Amino acid sequence: VSITAPAGGDHSLAPSAAVVVNVVDLCGAITNKDQMSGKVVIVRLADCRSSQPTPHEHPLDMSNYDMSRTYLQEMVTAGAVGIIMYAWDWYTEERFHVIVNSGSATGWTIPMIVLPGKEGELLKQLVEQRGDGVTLGISGPILHPTNKFDNMASFSSLGPTYDGRIKPDLVAPGDSIYSAATLTDAEVAAGDTCGKVEKDGTSMATPIAAGAFALLRQYFTEGFYPSGEKTSADGFVPSAALLKAVMVNGAQALKGFQSDGWPIDPPPSLKQGWGRIDLAASVPLPSSVNLDVSAANTPTNLIILDDVDDKITGSSGERGLCVDVDGSIEDLRATLVWTDHPVSMDAEGALVNNLDLQLIKGGDVLWPLSGDDLDGFFHFNGDFYNNVERVIWSEPDVGRYWVNVKPTRVQVAQPFALAVTGQVTEVAGKGTKVECFAPISACPSGTTQAVGDAPLGTDTVCAPIEATPFANNDDLKDAVNACLDYDPTGIACCSKTHDASCDSSNVADRRCGVAGCHEMPMWNTSSVTDMDYMFDGASAFNA
Repeated sequence: VSITAPAGGDHSLAPSAAVVVNVVDLCGAITNKDQMSGKVVIVRLADCRSSQPTPHEHPLDMSNYDMSRTYLQEMVTAGAVGIIMYAWDWYTEERFHVIVNSGSATGWTIPMIVLPGKEGELLKQLVEQRGDGVTLGISGPILHPTNKFDNMASFSSLGPTYDGRIKPDLVAPGDSIYSAATLTDAEVAAGDTCGKVEKDGTSMATPIAAGAFALLRQYFTEGFYPSGEKTSADGFVPSAALLKAVMVNGAQALKGFQSDGWPIDPPPSLKQGWGRIDLAASVPLPSSVNLDVSAANTPTNLIILDDVDDKITGSSGERGLCVDVDGSIEDLRATLVWTDHPVSMDAEGALVNNLDLQLIKGGDVLWPLSGDDLDGFFHFNGDFYNNVERVIWSEPDVGRYWVNVKPTRVQVAQPFALAVTGQVTEVAGKGTKVECFAPISACPSGTTQAVGDAPLGTDTVCAPIEATPFANNDDLKDAVNACLDYDPTGIACCSKTHDASCDSSNVADRRCGVAGCHEMPMWNTSSVTDMDYMFDGASAFNA
């Protein structure tokens, strides 16, 4: 951005409340200047003379748009602390800055940044949907990444397809990759057995991707799912849609730059698709595998739905997964993929079947966001172009979620695959959204209410009871005696059936005394050295 000059050239800004300009595209007088003081202002720059820019008129070229600069001046005067601008443009590289005449100095000193249209529209919709609770900040500058594979090679192809689909789907390292080379007669005579050559291009990236998918297929066929450890009895043959869903779900965003120095659009992107293939971020791996990756990128659990036979047959029957989110360190990720039926040659690339992915918590649809579709340029609120859809919800609230597969249009019976990762647990027996959020009357045996409604309700999460270790032999014996006082037969304390009387906040009222709310089979006796002492005189436990 060259029309503003913050002190020291620093365009960073601490998180502040945000507001969207009305009208957002500056094609009319601003009506909400009284709401801008102390806030970050979001504005879409557009050529108001036509529905969209011509190929030769960049939407961020303000050198001839005196009215746009006038409106920006009004935002500065109104007390805005920062301005985030965006415009829609698939192809022009300079979509991260504003083009101005060399003599157009403004004297403005507040930070201003420019984003591609998709990212700007997402921020706009978040602010409009969440209101006063949303804060936006500007960080930077972005430093060059340590890993070369986080940058985009200059010769990498880009999308979209002519009918608007996101391509590529995924990217893999393809620059300066060592490959096998034919040995010369002299090398063979010298005893050389390993020839290698450094190469670039699709010929290098494709084998990496193919090998990753082969390993992923083996992961399922040899039974590493769902435990992460090889269990032959759990093996099955995954569908192509499932392999793609799992790989897209774990794909990581490139953090670097294009070869010309411009930042790379975040996924889904016409440069990097859904991101870089990363097996370690896609599936839980055996405990014996020591990975140098952060906890945030290593999935605690993977839950899949591979509906090969149980196909969606109409536009009214929703499917999905009911999951409990137990922690917020990891992103909650969900990806939907389906292998669409062949389309007729004159259909202009339209999907035969259109499914849509939704993330729901209680009565709230978290994704997709509500709002318009960027004037029809990018349909992330109702995607009817792509057969891949993904949602990443960062720092999710603990609680129950429904990952919904909505059959927007199904003309032919359609199988699909769904992959979900994060600190999640599948809630068994909840095959519909209604069942997923139905109130519960009690937590199952061996669990207790961890979070949610009080009393138990639609947002309740029941977590396993975790006993605190007894400090010594005497503490454990005291717990045994307290249990016998509660039930001289010892039957109640030896049962795994949860007893509400054990939940009292008053230790004296707990049926197991200092042992807390834990039935005896769940007591933690790791510190106890003399089990015979524990049962001394407790004839009820002799059996």
